[in-house]
Amino acid sequence: MLALSTAASMLFNWYTGVINCLFTAVWLCIEGGIVLFLNKPQIEAVSERRRYFVRILLKYFAAMAAGILLSMVLFLPTLAALRGGKGKIEWEAFTLGITGEFPSIVQAYVLGGTSAYGRASLFCGSIPAVACIGCFFTERISKKEKKLWHCCLQV
Repeated sequence: MLALSTAASMLFNWYTGVINCLFTAVWLCIEGGIVLFLNKPQIEAVSERRRYFVRILLKYFAAMAAGILLSMVLFLPTLAALRGGKGKIEWEAFTLGITGEFPSIVQAYVLGGTSAYGRASLFCGSIPAVACIGCFFTERISKKEKKLWHCCLQV
């Protein structure tokens, strides 16, 4: 069921499909934490629960891979059209080298902004996401508050 729903989600709208895939990974972590750490059982049961969770992980990754491969029905014709002379894929653009200056990120952070060489236009939620992650690394927030946030995220 996960493979088919992943494929359907990617086919209907690939952008929200990717977000749905990320959500399933977060949900897997939350349920995995519940399976492994809720009601702290004896040592024997913990190893059994870990083996059970590893099996769930393997099934999850297999189903997600199958769903993504099924959704390639939509992307393969696009790839073929790009390689068939109507356009080309510039594989060099996929390198992890950093080009441009940091202030260009802020300048391109506008409605309808487009990326160009040396100037990135980020997704509108990327700066708040980095800020939320940064809250866990700052010393201005007490460890008690961080633990509270961590517990809220696990529930």
